Amino acid sequence: MKYLVVVVAVLFSVLPAAAQIEFALGGNLTLEPQYWSKVGTNDDPKFGIGLGGTLGVGIAIDSSMRVIVGPRFAYSAWSADYSGKDQSATESVYANMADMGAGVVADFDDMWIQFGTGKSEITSGMMVGGEDIKYPYDGQTYTYYNVGLGFKSGMFHFGIGYTSYTDYAQYCDHVGFMMGIGL
Repeated sequence: MKYLVVVVAVLFSVLPAAAQIEFALGGNLTLEPQYWSKVGTNDDPKFGIGLGGTLGVGIAIDSSMRVIVGPRFAYSAWSADYSGKDQSATESVYANMADMGAGVVADFDDMWIQFGTGKSEITSGMMVGGEDIKYPYDGQTYTYYNVGLGFKSGMFHFGIGYTSYTDYAQYCDHVGFMMGIGL
């Protein structure tokens, strides 16, 4: 959180005195096909899906730049089918991350950048014989960090983002190919 305050303070300190500054509402909402490189076993699929965004208040500068600060949320999901594996009673395994924290989104002409941090709760387990067996770390909360960069065309945003987690949740780190709208 303190890093977000520093980013906002730096942005405000470098603004030219002659800039036209106005109040702004906005943010972004994205759908993300994701690549989870560390999760599961080597032969498991590494692709997941996520949905997230930042909504907040901020400033617009000379109609070419906007900086928004507000709550950031995201939900990311990964699973693997184990039913075809030799001698496996496990039908599938899964990991879901529910992120909630603070974010900064800055739009510059046809580019945007975002930063976020906060807490994330993991939901993880396996399906065996139709029963959902939770892993010991299920329901635990970890810190997350997110950064994204991309381009925009009108209200449509396209880019790439990276979300990392602390401690045991580091196995859920992922890259997202972001597609969505800027508000």
